[in-house]
Amino acid sequence: MIFVNRGESASRSATITAISQDSIQLVLPNRQIKWNAGQHVFLILPTVSNIPFEAHPFTIANIPERDQRGNKSSETDLVFYIRAMDGFTRKLYEYAQAHNGGTVPALVDGPYGVPPPIHSFTTVILIAGGSGVSFTVPLLLDIVSAARRQKTPVKRVVFVWSVKNYEDLGWASEVLTMVNQTLTPTLSLDLRIHVTRASGLVPSLESEKQATDPMSPMSPISEKGLDSPIKGSRTDVMISTIEDGSTQGGHSMSKVVKTGHGSLKTRIGRPDLSAIIQEEIQASSGPVSVNACGPSRMTTAVRHALTGGAAGPSAAMHGG
Repeated sequence: MIFVNRGESASRSATITAISQDSIQLVLPNRQIKWNAGQHVFLILPTVSNIPFEAHPFTIANIPERDQRGNKSSETDLVFYIRAMDGFTRKLYEYAQAHNGGTVPALVDGPYGVPPPIHSFTTVILIAGGSGVSFTVPLLLDIVSAARRQKTPVKRVVFVWSVKNYEDLGWASEVLTMVNQTLTPTLSLDLRIHVTRASGLVPSLESEKQATDPMSPMSPISEKGLDSPIKGSRTDVMISTIEDGSTQGGHSMSKVVKTGHGSLKTRIGRPDLSAIIQEEIQASSGPVSVNACGPSRMTTAVRHALTGGAAGPSAAMHGG
């Protein structure tokens, strides 16, 4: 196997930080690599793996930095948000706990994958379950960045994210609230954040921040520009209950999550993916792109929704 490390000798390390009870942030600075939103790379972390040159694929969570002319920079940071499961990712999380904010040798190969051609559509629906948001967030950032540069026909984005608990919102809630505040007038963003196992109120993390003083995670979005990752405060979650008159998607209650950059409205219960997809297709004035990343149950539901109704073959034959 031939493995190519993307980066100068001075940048062959990564900063590793445990940012929640089961999530890790990995930042590889100043890498000479060009990629498109939605692509992944293979990472080798020799001091963490049991097997030398053991490679693992991870989706890049940020988008390439750009200069003032809009061209991609030759060197840029790579940012990853990794959820600890079993095996390697669990070992990586344990390493992050023991060396929080420290560095680890890191080799990278890639990028790989063919991202969806989102800039050929009028409406883009992004659907994620749990950690699948690490795939849909960079697609959203890419659309917003392109809209700022007037380089995309996309007029509307529907961002659907389903998590089990409020604790799972983590870094992505910071990014989404900031994105929502920096939209251009030409782009409409509909955020639909669903918490499926909500119970009780989640306490503010302010006291926890003061007690543990964790290192601030980096966000793939900046107040000055969407392309550069910056340091931001850890999510401060404060929740208030609001009656929601809508019953679409099987919810009748919503809560507001306050982050360091604003508020994020969440809905209790699972999203009705079929209804969302059908309504957006019927309402759109142009072609619609549907992209999903998450558990098999969710992706199967998306595929099923795309086989009938306004998204079915008969509708397409009639110009729908």
